[in-house]
Order: sequence, then C-alpha cells, then structure tokens
Amino acid sequence: MAEKTGQTARIFSRASRSQQGDRLYFEDAARLTRERLTKLRSLKEEITESSDSESKEIRQDSFVSIKYQNGESVSFYFVSQAITLANIQLITSQSPLGKAIEGKKEKEKYSYQIKNGGTTTVFYGQILKVE
Repeated sequence: MAEKTGQTARIFSRASRSQQGDRLYFEDAARLTRERLTKLRSLKEEITESSDSESKEIRQDSFVSIKYQNGESVSFYFVSQAITLANIQLITSQSPLGKAIEGKKEKEKYSYQIKNGGTTTVFYGQILKVE
C-alpha cells in the first residue's frame, strides 16, 4: 500500500502546480503507511516472542480476557505501543486499565478510576484469562 501511494505521489510530481497539493497528500499518506507498517511488524515480533512463554502473569504482549463488575467481558492484547487496528482491541501499559492489570494473574481482581471533569468513575473487575 505504501509503495502504491508512493508511486501515485511520483506521478503527481510531474503534474501542474495546482496538482502539487495532491502530490504532497500522497507522499504524506505513503510515509504514514510505512510508519504504521513498521509499528505492526514490531508488534508482530513482540507477540511472536511472547507466545512461547508459559507465564500466566499479564505483561506486555499478553492476550487477556477480563470481566467487569457489571458482568461485561472484554478480550484484548496488552501491548507497549498504541496502534489502531480494525477489529482488534489493544490496551497499552500506559492506559488506566493497563496500569491496573499489569503484573496480575488469572482470577486476580483489579480496579482503576477515570476522572472526567468533576466526576470520577471507578471500574472493578477480575482477570479471566491470560495467554
């Protein structure tokens, strides 16, 4: 995708002055795509390396299932870098939930709070599964 976007940017490099904005757009899109690919490759390496471990403690690159006190269950990858992927939920160690669960094991309970304006909401739950 990055290569195709870069090719399109090169086509616009020979374009008229009014189309130079399009060239800049495609160059920027190609750069962002390459950066995202680099992050994805790094994340893949982290997950692959961690899948060999038999530890049940939550650490970066674990697959985790949790259950909130209200009964809602959520599954996600616990990662070091924030990145957005369609249909895959990633939680970073810097997030409130990430800080609350890092180092915990299956069946352990956790809690964290989020302040929004003058309101503080506290979340409670339990670790269901760690892979």
